[in-house]
Amino acid sequence: MNPHVPERIFKDHPEMPCLGQRFATDQIIIDLNEAKPFDVDFLCPDLVFSLQLGVRDYSIGINSDRIVRRTIPAGAITLTPESCTIRAYTENYDPEFLAFSIKGEFVEEVLAESNLSLGTLPVAPDLRHPEFLIFADLLKRFLTGGAGRSPIYAETLCLGLLHTMFSELESGTQSPPITPSLSDKAVSRVLEYVEAHLAHPIGLQDLAAVNNQRMRTFSLAFKERTGLAPYAYVLKRRVEKARELICQTDIPLVEIAYECGFSSQAHMTSVFKQKLGVTPGRVRQDR
Repeated sequence: MNPHVPERIFKDHPEMPCLGQRFATDQIIIDLNEAKPFDVDFLCPDLVFSLQLGVRDYSIGINSDRIVRRTIPAGAITLTPESCTIRAYTENYDPEFLAFSIKGEFVEEVLAESNLSLGTLPVAPDLRHPEFLIFADLLKRFLTGGAGRSPIYAETLCLGLLHTMFSELESGTQSPPITPSLSDKAVSRVLEYVEAHLAHPIGLQDLAAVNNQRMRTFSLAFKERTGLAPYAYVLKRRVEKARELICQTDIPLVEIAYECGFSSQAHMTSVFKQKLGVTPGRVRQDR
């Protein structure tokens, strides 16, 4: 091995190694890995894939001691199913890349709408699609956005990315169309769930499970009925409830932030500036 390659920092590791910033929910892990030399050796805990933010050159072996040199273009995805072993290293300061570890049950929701299954996913295909770079930009902004990163927003982005990936793997086979369907009672149940859980993290799967729907079907149906994506509705209600408490009570702003599901007072302030054009402090002063 090249003497400039750093010493292995993971060996037989049972989870995806993080080389930069990480965001995780119960269903997904997203890493924004730094542009520096690395040497990793791990067992894929779930479906693992990387999305390149620029051209990368590295050496990799998958389920084999045979290491090959690869050049991956910007916007390409390398897919590796669960339980594969990965040994990869580079001595270069290549562009950053996104890495994902996705729980099987989350993936199966998407696969149920395709002609694929977890057991038939190919090892390490390089997938390309114009929308991958759009997802890459949104995900990088999300990961570098500081406080207040929303689980439901992250899961929604991953859901869209998985659908685009698997449509490429189907080689042109069309999935059955999804007909959004959410009754008035079903919508009411979701809205009640949101109100009852505003102080806690809310995931896309949590909302879909209220009516025993698949995440993709629920997301489309909810937007069809309300005009808002689920994550946008949750954020809207958090802002509305916080504004109500600010105007009608003397509860400290930091307590209101946590009661309404913001990660901090600074996060609430940032969202208020973005959505209302004013700070919570100004809202209280003007009440």
